[in-house]
Amino acid sequence: MPEPVGPASLEALLVASFPQLLSLKMLQSPNMAVYIKEPDRNVYYDLQDVRNIPSHSCVKVYHRDAPRHGRPAATQPRVSQETGDRRQETGDRRQETRDKRQETGDRRQETGDRRQETRDKRQETGDRRQETGDKRQETRDKRQETGDRRRVVGCLSII
Repeated sequence: MPEPVGPASLEALLVASFPQLLSLKMLQSPNMAVYIKEPDRNVYYDLQDVRNIPSHSCVKVYHRDAPRHGRPAATQPRVSQETGDRRQETGDRRQETRDKRQETGDRRQETGDRRQETRDKRQETGDRRQETGDKRQETRDKRQETGDRRRVVGCLSII
């Protein structure tokens, strides 16, 4: 079984691995941070207890006060609060989008229902107009018949 790694041996290992970049004095500075990778989640966390380093672990050293890729230095886990907030905002925006789409679908359904009601009313109006037209035609026909009889009755020949 491998021997547990202590703080001094880890520091010595890091300094020996990167002699041009690190010194023991730099590593012991409060501005330096040692991070360990959690392989299951692919996330780096600030190494608090050196005794809990499993074998085949990935360890990184960072300047705490130096900005990394435009981000502010942090002593928190690599997944920052900002990232969590952005993920939450993204989730919220996605939910808002789903809600808006649902509302749009509801409005479209209401519009379709109103259009169908309008078509039904137009059909009823057309039916009533047809009935009215039929009644008018009947009235015209009756007047025509009555008018023909009147003409025949009212026609006199004077010589």
